[in-house]
Amino acid sequence: MSINYASPPPYRSTYNLNTIDICKDYELQAGKYIEAFIRNINNYRTGRASPDLLNGIKIKYNNKIASIRQLASITLESTKSVIITAFDNSLLPIINKSIIAANLGLSSYLETNLVRILFPDLSETYRNKLVKLVQNEAEKVRVIIRNTRRMFNNKLKDLFKKKLFSKDNMEALQIKIQSITDCFIKKVNSIAICKEAEVLNR
Repeated sequence: MSINYASPPPYRSTYNLNTIDICKDYELQAGKYIEAFIRNINNYRTGRASPDLLNGIKIKYNNKIASIRQLASITLESTKSVIITAFDNSLLPIINKSIIAANLGLSSYLETNLVRILFPDLSETYRNKLVKLVQNEAEKVRVIIRNTRRMFNNKLKDLFKKKLFSKDNMEALQIKIQSITDCFIKKVNSIAICKEAEVLNR
């Protein structure tokens, strides 16, 4: 499962020569990519129970589509199981069927007042596959952040050519943007390493 990292334009069409605005816009944009990255890898099933894995499941009822969290509470019962308690018990069979249909490799059981989901152990082959997916996703977001850095640097050069910025201002901002980039790249690496350890159950 892959999340689209597309988002609004990375910079405003005009700046009031406020250098803080430029750095804040870049930091905000890069931060959105980090958030998307986290949401994405949280959808990967690991050996531990995680309610986040159910976020993408949609339930159809009364000609409407809703997420499970809109219709029920999801509670972590143990490291291997999650229980779902619907706000309306008549929805439990629908929720159970939707989880099974999502084909997430989970075991879903309909009980009297709840749905219990068991998270089976992962094979070594599947764990290694997940690690590669995490690494690929991390590389994708690193590339996107660097591309966004290039777009902001190009914007700075454009402002300099229009004599809205001095050369010193432009170079100082480029250094600041590079510093922000380095910080976010380190954050991506750290998140990826933690997720890999979780997948490998270390």
